[in-house]
Amino acid sequence: MSNAYIPGLTPQSLASSMAYQLDTTQTQLSNLTAQLSAGVNVTKPSDNPQLLVQILGIQSQITRYNQYQSNASDGLGLASLANSSMSDAVSLLQQARVTILQAGSPGITSQSVSGLVSSLQSDFNALVGIANTTYQGVGIFGGTSGVGQTYSVGAGNTVTYNGNSTDPTRTVAPGYAVQASVTDPFSQMFGALKQVISDLGQNPPNVSAAVGTDLGNFDSAFATATNAAGTVGAYFQQLTVSQQQATLSVQNLTTEFGNFQNLNMAQATTQFQQLQSNYQIALFVTSKSVQPSLAQYLP
Repeated sequence: MSNAYIPGLTPQSLASSMAYQLDTTQTQLSNLTAQLSAGVNVTKPSDNPQLLVQILGIQSQITRYNQYQSNASDGLGLASLANSSMSDAVSLLQQARVTILQAGSPGITSQSVSGLVSSLQSDFNALVGIANTTYQGVGIFGGTSGVGQTYSVGAGNTVTYNGNSTDPTRTVAPGYAVQASVTDPFSQMFGALKQVISDLGQNPPNVSAAVGTDLGNFDSAFATATNAAGTVGAYFQQLTVSQQQATLSVQNLTTEFGNFQNLNMAQATTQFQQLQSNYQIALFVTSKSVQPSLAQYLP
């Protein structure tokens, strides 16, 4: 059978086509080698621009939710300390209330009342210590003021609040922030205790005022403190849930990132072997190509 002439297929075009195929296969092998070495689908933008955009988007989300997780953890640290501090304060004030009631006991002596005053003063001082609890050097009940000492005590048990009225918050999700503590839960109580101590410290002690009007004011301040304790407890629970949700989001996003970026090693290895085979075949065909002769055009 005679060799047929294929119009348009010149030695130059054949060589160009073969060279193109070799270059393409070699580039694919090079890219796949890099992917196999790194264990990822994308080692440079040109590998898969569309996939790279998706991967970068997921990375950005992971960064954001890691920050939310960190914010929630920090908020939990503050809320936990505020929660335990308020619990300690409530227990202390329950003890102080019992002491005030003892002042109204029948037949109580001035000497005994003096002992009660000392006990109440100790409770007052202990409450100041609780109220001035700090977290990372900042008073936990001073709002967002950043002050280290939330309450200052002057002469005659006069207490000054140094913070502001803005509850500290932590952003734990897109557009969602949770309070981590309360502001100034003790000023009312300091005023009530100051008056009780003053009335019982008179000579003679003003017991009727202490167990009457003063006790009423104390109970009102105590209700404020217990409500604040409940509020802080609710903040703690919210931050606990928020931290768990942020952690779960990071885990899910990390899994999604791995699905996009992590290379399927078995599939990639098979593809690499196939490309190698194709490349060897292309080299063989190219090496066997011969320059056309006049015999091609003979019948």
